[in-house]
Amino acid sequence: FVLLACVIVIKYIGRKSIILLASIIILLNLILVVSFIPDSKSNNQKKISLGEKWSSERVMELRVQKRNILVNFTADWCLTCKVNERVITNSEEFKKMVKNEDIHYLVGDWTTNNPEITEQLAYYKRAGVPLYLYWRAGSDEVKILPAILTKGILYDHLDIESY
Repeated sequence: FVLLACVIVIKYIGRKSIILLASIIILLNLILVVSFIPDSKSNNQKKISLGEKWSSERVMELRVQKRNILVNFTADWCLTCKVNERVITNSEEFKKMVKNEDIHYLVGDWTTNNPEITEQLAYYKRAGVPLYLYWRAGSDEVKILPAILTKGILYDHLDIESY
């Protein structure tokens, strides 16, 4: 039945419309899956506050002090950001890693198009969020992490062992 339906749709609607329809279905499924991923606040757990508010001054201060710095530019309307938060940055494992590796985690909220963050995005040649930046203690070189994070990607880019 599904095969017959696909043949009819392709014949009468066309291949480009099928690709568009498939893309929409995939996106809706992703949103559905994300809504079922357990949040770190579930099960009546007390939310652990992680990350301090980003500012360029704070980044410079930490760089002068030769500290590990991880910056997360995010926005409430950013689907990729929300997936990364639920799966990675709100996890207990991430919180433990930040603490044990002495990483200063700064979060810049671009929900309302903060001009300072817009300037940073342009500097790093990014059109939007998420943008993850990492400075190893004492290094002038910044690592730009991929927009989609996994534990493996995070650990590889931060050159640390998993937790």
